[in-house]
Formats: sequence, structure tokens, C-alpha cells
Amino acid sequence: MSTVDKIPLELSSRDYLELKLSSGLASSEKIQVTNTSSEYQVVKIKSNAGKHIGVSPSVFYIAPGEVRELSVTIKPANVDALIIERSTMNKDAKGFKLQFNTLEISAIFYDKLRTVSERDFLDIVNKRWNMSEKGKIKQSILPVYLVYSAASPTAMPSSSTLTPIDESEDGNSFSKAAYYAMQDQLKKLTLSNNKGKELLENLEKKYAAVKKQLEVFKSDIASAEENKEARVAKVRGEIQSLYSGITLFQLLFCIVVAFVAGLLFMKFFSH
Repeated sequence: MSTVDKIPLELSSRDYLELKLSSGLASSEKIQVTNTSSEYQVVKIKSNAGKHIGVSPSVFYIAPGEVRELSVTIKPANVDALIIERSTMNKDAKGFKLQFNTLEISAIFYDKLRTVSERDFLDIVNKRWNMSEKGKIKQSILPVYLVYSAASPTAMPSSSTLTPIDESEDGNSFSKAAYYAMQDQLKKLTLSNNKGKELLENLEKKYAAVKKQLEVFKSDIASAEENKEARVAKVRGEIQSLYSGITLFQLLFCIVVAFVAGLLFMKFFSH
């Protein structure tokens, strides 16, 4: 028997829990929980394993000295998923943790919980839990270690060697559930790869379109520069022509003035 630290519960196990994994089979262990305190308790058990590990019951009440039996289970599909993860990652999956949370309750509240339906029980417990101060809720961790059986595969076979049989050529046992789980994993990887290729092709198309648009912009800028130079040359030519016209007019004006002056001079001296 071991007492889980920080909470008034004693477990019929060591300071940790082992779950053996064998392909195609469920993994399950029983734990007996004893309330070693003189107070009534409500217990909530949480796991960091998500849907991999199921605990039943995960929420329960327990009287002083009472013993409750818990079932910790990993379903066959989840067992196979963990085995595949171990094979593909080439390393053992990390262990999980069960978090035991306890809250002291009164005898009256305990009697009330015993008379309500399961649905009402959960609602009542959750409300009481949310209303309680954090300091009144005690917590402790029970480590869960995964032990792989000798029949579990140590390496994931290629897709060309997968066959829905109970034993592979090298003697390692594969259940049909493991085979189909591997096939599903392979399909997901293939689908992910196809999506990656499609995304890359779309990016390449967008890059080509942007590159083409950039070339058009460069061409427009070059044309604008050429037009600008042509307009400047035209204006310069017009200015030059205007200047030449003004110079010629000035010359003609001087000639006319000189001619008129000559006529006036001759007329003046003829008298």
C-alpha cells in the first residue's frame, strides 16, 4: 500500500502505475483507493494523456475508511497508436500522469450526493468545486509508465510490406487493428504531403504572376523614361526654333531701322 502524497488517500499500488502495451489488446489496471482521513471526500481524477487513458470512475465521493476501486484503461486503438508512435519516433512514448484532486465535504452533503442521479451528481460536484477556495482542494500526482511487451514492433514496416495478418515475416506480432492504424497514419502522411505539394505549386504560380507584373512595371517605367526624354528633346527644339526666329526678327528689325534712318538722313541733307 502507498499513500499518495498531499492527499488523504491510500492506493493499493506502488508510488507509480504500470500499464503494459501489447498490439491489438486493451491495457487495464485496477486501483483500490482508501480514504484514510476522518472526513468525507469528493475526488476528481484528471490525466495529461488526453483520450489515451480512461479512468472510471473519474469523479466520486468516499467516506472515511471506505475503499473504492478504480479502473485505468487504454483502449486497443490507443494502444496501437502509442506503439506506432514509438516505432515512428524510434523512442518510447513518455509516461503519463494521473492527478488526484480531493475536497472535504460535510456528512450532509455526502448524503445528498448519494441520493441524486449521476447527471445531477456531476453538476452538483462541479458547482461545489468551482465555489471552493483553491487552498481547500488538495492535489497529488501518480505517475503512469508504459511498458511495451516483447510482441510490440520495434520498427514500423514500409507501406509495401504491410499486410492485414496476425504475424509479420520477422516474427513480430501485428494485429489487424495495428495494421489498419498504420494504414490510416500512412494515408494522413500522404494527404499532408499532397497538400504541401499543392501549396508549393500555388506559391510558385503566385511568384510567377508577381514576377511577370514586376517586369510589366519595369517596362512601363522604361517607356515613361523614353517618352520623357523625347518630350524634353521636343521642347528644347521648340525653344531653339523660337530663339532662332527671335534672332532673325531682331536682325530684320535692325536692317529696317537702319534703312529708314538712312532715308531720313538723305532727305534731311537734300534740303
